[in-house]
Amino acid sequence: MRRFRFLAFMLSLALAFAGGMYLAGYVRLPGLGRAAPPPLGIRYLEEGFSGLVDRTRPAIVNLRVEVLREAAAPWYQRPFRRLLPELVPKPTRVLEGRDGSGFILRSDGCILTNAHVVERARHIRVTLADGRETWGRLVAADRERDLALVKIKSPRPLPTLGLGDVSRIRPGSLVLVAGSPLRFEFTFSQGIVSALGRSVKSEQSKVTYRRMIQTDAAVNQGSSGGPLIDVHGQAVGVITALYSPSGTDSGVAFAIPMDSQTRRVIARMMRGV
Repeated sequence: MRRFRFLAFMLSLALAFAGGMYLAGYVRLPGLGRAAPPPLGIRYLEEGFSGLVDRTRPAIVNLRVEVLREAAAPWYQRPFRRLLPELVPKPTRVLEGRDGSGFILRSDGCILTNAHVVERARHIRVTLADGRETWGRLVAADRERDLALVKIKSPRPLPTLGLGDVSRIRPGSLVLVAGSPLRFEFTFSQGIVSALGRSVKSEQSKVTYRRMIQTDAAVNQGSSGGPLIDVHGQAVGVITALYSPSGTDSGVAFAIPMDSQTRRVIARMMRGV
């Protein structure tokens, strides 16, 4: 009887040990082996942000703005312009091109961009993501917030980009920037939110913009007016400035936050459109 109990105890101990080794992955019993899991994250690495880009790209637009400015006077006329203005010919005016970006807010063709992109614009040519080109007109602008609304006509409803909530992001949040940097239309760059609440003074307008979002996503000339997009596919900001001693991307760019003040400005500009 004692021998039987001893054998039963030893058998139970052996089974428990074998079960523990199997669960730990050291033993593979015939017919009971587990399939190896797929490589961790490979599918997500391959796809990257392609789904987010596909969803938001149709609402991005490129703006080509023509501005009328005075041509520089010849050097020999400059000393006399103030002393004898009646004898000096009036300065000639020339059209100057300027590139910018924007995104469609409303399906009837309301586009949000920067005020400095369309300032003093004579003509605004809008290129849609599907390749169509049309002319836009400036509806309203808020120089202090550096926002502007451009309207285009379309025979059918246009895809839009929703406005997000800046309170959902924080330093380290992943973001995308969409626009046309250096005339490369419909370019997306990825980065993080580097900081919140920055104050930035524009050298052109001499206006200080407050509570700005800082990002390290690549931004260059032509990106102004493009959206700063969060991982939910919504615009949490509008790109407006970059810090760059060389004039190209240095990893420090700034966006107008999509906060309550920005929403009020947008609602006021869209009133009656």
